[in-house]
Amino acid sequence: RHPVSSFVADFVGSTNLFECRVREVSPDASVLLATDAGTLFRVAGFRGAAPAHACHVTVRPEFIRLGDAMPAEISFAASVAKVTFVGNVIDVTCALDSGEIVNAELAGNTKDLVAAGDRVRIGWDFADMGIFPDSGTRQHDQ
Repeated sequence: RHPVSSFVADFVGSTNLFECRVREVSPDASVLLATDAGTLFRVAGFRGAAPAHACHVTVRPEFIRLGDAMPAEISFAASVAKVTFVGNVIDVTCALDSGEIVNAELAGNTKDLVAAGDRVRIGWDFADMGIFPDSGTRQHDQ
């Protein structure tokens, strides 16, 4: 659940990988990240966070939530690009407004199924992501 590097996160199973730069560090130590495509989101402070420093953020598809029923700590508007039934799970591919692709994996018994073209809120909680500065070591919970 908590890989030690972005390589391991991507190698062991699938993951959503965002290449980011630190945009700013706030007085409360929270960090504003910007992806290479321009998506912005705020995270808890991590060791080595400084403006312009590069990092990777990883979130496994099973931790991505769709809809507003259970609001996530980090969320975005997105369009559903593809829905694929794979055994007892549903793979949902979404495109953020920036064009970045985020993959979600939902339980196959989900009653409120989405369809390609739907506008949705997607997101995840801080505990469900990893932040890896260019050093390659997990920093989210340190």
